[in-house]
Amino acid sequence: MLRPNEDRSKRLILVLWIFTAFQVLASISDVFQYFLIERIEAGNFDMAEADRNDIRQSIVSILVLLLLLGAGIFFIQWFRRAYYNLHQLSGKLSYAEGWAAGSWFVPIMNLGRPYNIMKEMMNVAESMLVQANIVQEDPKRKRSVGIWWTLWIIISIVGNINNRIQAKSELLEVLKYTTVVNIALALAYVPLTIVTVKMIKNYAELEIYLPEITANKKREIKIDDSDILDSI
Repeated sequence: MLRPNEDRSKRLILVLWIFTAFQVLASISDVFQYFLIERIEAGNFDMAEADRNDIRQSIVSILVLLLLLGAGIFFIQWFRRAYYNLHQLSGKLSYAEGWAAGSWFVPIMNLGRPYNIMKEMMNVAESMLVQANIVQEDPKRKRSVGIWWTLWIIISIVGNINNRIQAKSELLEVLKYTTVVNIALALAYVPLTIVTVKMIKNYAELEIYLPEITANKKREIKIDDSDILDSI
């Protein structure tokens, strides 16, 4: 039996936009920090300003981290439910339903399996609906999955490297460099969110029609039963 997933997709999209808005705020905070570093290098600053900067950066970082965790939880909830529903209609999927959640937490595997599952979901759902003459094939659906994963991997890897560099050095020059990278990464979440939301909407539109496949199968069974009765 298929489980409802539309509310989860809407909730996820809302949280993604909120998270992205805070990323933009984080980039503005980083810009203030960048100019502060320049003033520190020139010797034109006071400790009170530096303390306020540290407090502001800490608050913004905590809020962004909490929203990232929230977005991650909502995404995995939506992702797993979508894969579960597809399992109810197709017995030929590549992975168990639990991997839609578990694959995100396994090192190395999380670099590719979530993408493979999302790609399979989009391909299988669209193929089933096209064969049932319910929707038409649209290459943009599959393309959004590739763009989504490419952006996510690039941002994740660059962000991880930048955080490690920042944690290992207290030099102002290094902090200035990592601050610039953080600004770029925060702004990069805007196109990532746009693509992610588009991908979620693309699949959600397909998922709405999946119950019709079940209904069509039930109608076919009833027709076959009636044919048998007529032949007796």
